[in-house]
Amino acid sequence: MKSSFRLHVFLVALLCALTVIFSMRMIARYSGDEPLLNYFSSALARHLAKELVAPVDALSAKQLQANLEKSIDGIEVGEMEVFFQSAPPANENQKNLKDALAKGALAWEKLDASQGVAGIESATLRAGPHRWKVLQTPFKGDAIFVATKSEVFRRNYDNIVAVRDSILKITGPFLLVALLLATFAISYAASKPIGNLQKAFTQIHLHSSSEHINTATNYREFAEFIKYFNALIDRFRESYTQASRFSSDAAHELRTPLTIIRGHLQRLINQSPDRSDTQMQLSLVAEEVDRIISITNKLLFLSQADSGHLALTKTPVHCKDMAGQMMDDLRSFSPNLVLTSAWSGSAVVWADRDLMYQLLSNLFANAIKYNDARGEVELKAHEDKHAFHFSLSNTTSLTLDGLDERVFERFYRHLDMGNPSLSTGSGSGLGLSLCKEIVLAHGGQIGIRTHADNRVTIDIDLPRSPET
Repeated sequence: MKSSFRLHVFLVALLCALTVIFSMRMIARYSGDEPLLNYFSSALARHLAKELVAPVDALSAKQLQANLEKSIDGIEVGEMEVFFQSAPPANENQKNLKDALAKGALAWEKLDASQGVAGIESATLRAGPHRWKVLQTPFKGDAIFVATKSEVFRRNYDNIVAVRDSILKITGPFLLVALLLATFAISYAASKPIGNLQKAFTQIHLHSSSEHINTATNYREFAEFIKYFNALIDRFRESYTQASRFSSDAAHELRTPLTIIRGHLQRLINQSPDRSDTQMQLSLVAEEVDRIISITNKLLFLSQADSGHLALTKTPVHCKDMAGQMMDDLRSFSPNLVLTSAWSGSAVVWADRDLMYQLLSNLFANAIKYNDARGEVELKAHEDKHAFHFSLSNTTSLTLDGLDERVFERFYRHLDMGNPSLSTGSGSGLGLSLCKEIVLAHGGQIGIRTHADNRVTIDIDLPRSPET
């Protein structure tokens, strides 16, 4: 069996969330250099604009550099150079920068300093072993250059990432809970229409040819599936109707010739010498004909139940009296069996008397036929306000493996027998099927239970109300 659908959705959502977070971090780490440099360049340009508009008598490159370095956390000596275009280089870094600037072919980008100073531009270049972000702006007939190593901005970025990671550690459990709630919401939204569709499936009956799932009341993504289901149900109904009609027609057609054959056989048996081989052989044939007639009648009954044409004549039936009479007869025919009963209440049900007699007769027949030589049969019955509860328990010569709900299926035979005296060809496999159809026709329920002491119990619940 597959795992939970909600767990599957949660794991997929969690995997997607982790993939997005990891991808964003990788993109920011390996593809964010240029946006990062532009952001810090803009911030540095704003500080530069403030310094240039400050009311000072004379602005030196050294003083401007000292002021700008204060705006960047963790900057070290030699990681920023400020110089005028007309001034000679003061160190090796400035020399390399001026050589790189002299070569030209730089892509200068204008920045919005927003402090009343226009014309600040930025560019990225490599001077010596380092990569620099350079700002330039005209100033009093000259040009000022502010060059900062890219490593400075990278360290600031790492600090921002560290702060972000610490915040993520704090908010991680809350994000996990939010993801869990979102998973339940998504799985509920996804499974609810499927549940509604499944509920609609269970309300479709094979006996009604007009019942179909309406595609208009379901999501259009399910339209093809619903059409396939409706077509499948129609094919099932057609096959079911044909099989039921065949059983009914065959039973009707066989009853008359079988009855005639039985009549002729009975006449031949009466005309044959008593205890002769001919009479014995004819008697055996007559028994088989009776068996075929019994099977035919059962098939006719089942076909009527399948088609919904089973007519019930309900009257108050005293089950205690009916079952008691059967048990008295069984004691005479099976004196070695121990038959006990326990009744509680009046045991009166509103049912068809003939069908109830057939139900009890089939149950007792099975309980005797597949019992041990000195086995037990126990009948228990009690009632409540709405239902009559009936159970027939007996020891059995059959193995318990295979004694389950399949015994109510037609022609199911449990052939693994512990009693060698039973013929595997005896019975038709229709007795308990008839019991089930009789119980269902009365609006009841039937089930089977097995016990460790090699006992089997048939449980039946029948409604007592006349309206049922």
